[in-house]
Amino acid sequence: GTRFQTTYLGSRSILAPLDEKTLAATDANGITLASALASKGWHHNASPIHYPPPSPHSPHARAAASESSRRRTGSSRPRASHKASP
Repeated sequence: GTRFQTTYLGSRSILAPLDEKTLAATDANGITLASALASKGWHHNASPIHYPPPSPHSPHARAAASESSRRRTGSSRPRASHKASP
């Protein structure tokens, strides 16, 4: 946000499309935010970002599967995690 003198630019762009006033903001060289973003491949009205599902082998996927299993079995405590030693 400091280049274009705007606040919470990253957070705002994740929550909703940027408004025209924000996109028209210029930096010290007169480059608009829209132009700077376009130079990196962004375009106005682009579809929302969609992330691919995590690999079933990722730590996050294993944790989610473990939580899902606890809910199905009614267990309230997490199972012990056994990590391999280096």
